[in-house]
Amino acid sequence: MKELYLKIIDKLTNAAANTKFTSKQLPTIKFVDIFKGQYFDKQRFELYKLPAVFFQWSIDHRTGEAIITIHIEYEQQRDTSNKGQQLTGALQFFGIIETINELLVDTETEATSKLKLTAENSVREDTLESIYTLTYSCEYTGKEKPASDQWNWTDGDGEPNISGVIVKSIDA
Repeated sequence: MKELYLKIIDKLTNAAANTKFTSKQLPTIKFVDIFKGQYFDKQRFELYKLPAVFFQWSIDHRTGEAIITIHIEYEQQRDTSNKGQQLTGALQFFGIIETINELLVDTETEATSKLKLTAENSVREDTLESIYTLTYSCEYTGKEKPASDQWNWTDGDGEPNISGVIVKSIDA
């Protein structure tokens, strides 16, 4: 996961990403961290600038599937109602979400297949800022061990079936 996390940091904060955000008149990503509940209890964490992105993951080693959740925190100061006088600016967060997805979709590493968007959600928790999550799935092989059926073995009955070439004898 370390390699994927570092790749996501780069994809969201490199010069190309900054250009992509600014060309759409959107703020660039100011902070990326591993999710530890930062937006729920701001007093327990160092101050950070918005918009911020937090990386969370879970891995099912039985199936080899990883679930990656990207938490997007942004400041929403404008009225998003149909009566709001600056509705276009208030709905800017949709552009932030869309751009983050454009940057992350299909991201892959040696240990993970391409990220595929599986869900998105506006978080309705008691937070000061607005929170939105993008959830991706991918195959994960980072800690995979060879399956037992990849090896020649016997259950104790009969003769073992071992094949191969001796490269160097221990007696030599």
